[in-house]
Amino acid sequence: MVVSMRSWRNQRGSRIRILLLLALFIHFRPLGALKQKPMRDWTVCSWDAYVGPLVLQSQERACPLTNDWSLWSHQPICPGPVGDDYNSEPFSPDCVFTLTTFRGNQGISLITTPQLAANLADKLDDSRVSPSSRSQLTNTGQVQRDGEAPYEVREIPGRGKGVLAKRKYREHKTVMVGFPVLMVRLDFINEDRYGTRQKQYMMQASVRQLPPEQRESIQALARSTGGEPILDALRTNGFGVEIDGVQHLALFIDGSRVNHNCRPNSYWRYINDEMAMEVVALRDIQPGQEVAHSCKSRLQPMDNLRE
Repeated sequence: MVVSMRSWRNQRGSRIRILLLLALFIHFRPLGALKQKPMRDWTVCSWDAYVGPLVLQSQERACPLTNDWSLWSHQPICPGPVGDDYNSEPFSPDCVFTLTTFRGNQGISLITTPQLAANLADKLDDSRVSPSSRSQLTNTGQVQRDGEAPYEVREIPGRGKGVLAKRKYREHKTVMVGFPVLMVRLDFINEDRYGTRQKQYMMQASVRQLPPEQRESIQALARSTGGEPILDALRTNGFGVEIDGVQHLALFIDGSRVNHNCRPNSYWRYINDEMAMEVVALRDIQPGQEVAHSCKSRLQPMDNLRE
């Protein structure tokens, strides 16, 4: 077939124009549009059940690689469940996470899912603690700036160990600020996807990885339910808190020493942004008087309110 010179030139020109348009499209099109990746919410780290947990490190960065455990003091422990109930599809396991530098080296261990631990990561930073609570970072509430202990923990006849005020607290004043040393997802305790020996291993690991002072304090707590000692201490002394709407039991060493009373003179509240528990005077508390709260917690949202 014979093609005329004019037709050949027209076809060549069309090809050149197409190539130029394609080059301009690739050059000016955003890189993200080529990759077709959805925008990531910096407050939530995604979780791949087949790969492992991700840890949020800063607002400016996406979640790091799955093998980056730099936030935690120990590599998280994530045993598999018992039986075949959870083998058919991906599931989010419970893992042991420990940060020994939490709140002035008090330390904290969590048994929770990786996505909940990742969402909690920004709250572990001590810089989030308000100035009024900074004095509690090194001695778990026992010593204030002036060196005077505001309360003491000691044996009370017929009531075991309790908290006694060493100075007067007026109504609505904060008596104690505490931070959790252990937080455990409630469904981990109640569900049966982990066997008794697995739960025992994880509970013991969560305490073993804490600083020695906290380990001794947990072992000295009262127990009443029987079974595994650490889980017994948590059930006996734990406070109900939430992480992203999921129920957990949290253990506060000094807070667990506040006894119950039918006529309480204090109540406790949880400050979610600071991971702090405050014990607040319900009425005036005199020096030498025991600090006691009701069996029913009086939780108040404190994200936007603080005295």
